[in-house]
Amino acid sequence: MNYAAKTKKKLYSIIKHMSHDQAQYIKNPDRDFARNRKLPFGDMMKLILSLGTNNTRSELLSFFRFKSDTASTSAFCQQRRKIKIEAFKTLFYLFNNSLSHLKTYKGYRVLACDGSTIPIPMTTDDRKYRTQGGSPKSEGAYLHLNALYDVCNKMYVDIQVEPEH
Repeated sequence: MNYAAKTKKKLYSIIKHMSHDQAQYIKNPDRDFARNRKLPFGDMMKLILSLGTNNTRSELLSFFRFKSDTASTSAFCQQRRKIKIEAFKTLFYLFNNSLSHLKTYKGYRVLACDGSTIPIPMTTDDRKYRTQGGSPKSEGAYLHLNALYDVCNKMYVDIQVEPEH
């Protein structure tokens, strides 16, 4: 088994483990993901991680290998809303901590930090995401992403997302 296959297997194993204790990762543990559906918690986590640039319907069809009983886009959106953001944070840290044999430079991990501004749809009335001042052309809603990157191992170690200003 090559490195990519081993890494994917490790990721899926962590998702499976999280699925056994999914109550802490979903918004309403008594109701959400309680019934047997086409998109259970574990599949939703894998699906969200695998999303590409196609429309949601195409991504669903691809994920479920073009089966005729593939879940609808609406079903995907409804299931996605049930998952807390903490589920992905937990997955990120559990996966990073599961990696061994990290490369170092003279015994040290080489980390780089950078920030990026990310435009987001102006679907919120929350002023904290909108720019303050500047030209009218730059008006919009933005997030600021700070990322800590391990240069030798080519992986993100930590991230922080916050309102732009």
